[in-house]
Amino acid sequence: MGFVLCPECKAEAPEHTAACPKCGMPFKATPVVKKPIIGLVVAAILGAIGLWWALSSFMAGAIDPALCAIMPALAPCTMLNASVNSLGNSILLIGVVLTAFGHQNGPRVIRITCILMLVATILLGGWLFSLVWMYSLVSGSLNAMEPQFRAGFVAGIIGSSTGGIFVWGVIAIFFRKSRTW
Repeated sequence: MGFVLCPECKAEAPEHTAACPKCGMPFKATPVVKKPIIGLVVAAILGAIGLWWALSSFMAGAIDPALCAIMPALAPCTMLNASVNSLGNSILLIGVVLTAFGHQNGPRVIRITCILMLVATILLGGWLFSLVWMYSLVSGSLNAMEPQFRAGFVAGIIGSSTGGIFVWGVIAIFFRKSRTW
């Protein structure tokens, strides 16, 4: 058990005492701040995986050239999506480091990043899906694909958007503002 010095009379008092036993001077209670360890671990792992995935999208051969021949707009859309995800995951990892070192704005950085990335995932997924849909109506490019490939392509767009929403939602739940640490 530790002791603290009274700022008024300089007497020693037990650490968790509400007031000085000698002069009665009240002590301010310092709240114990707990770090969200599970949230930090989950955010760090998902952020690192997301950053690795986004950066690997920039590598040569990440997009099938045959698919780009059918859908020319796919390459720029993929690069935009990878850029947004690289930025979001980088900021998430910065927020994790800030939180791990006890910075007061660390959880706020993570919360804001999660909200913005949820919105970006929904918008980019919807935009890509509508772009593919409109392009296929105009050019008939989806009809040129084999049925299994077409189904996989559309399911990939929907699945990646759903996965992104899930990941950013889980991290946002771990760092919701109503939690007291």
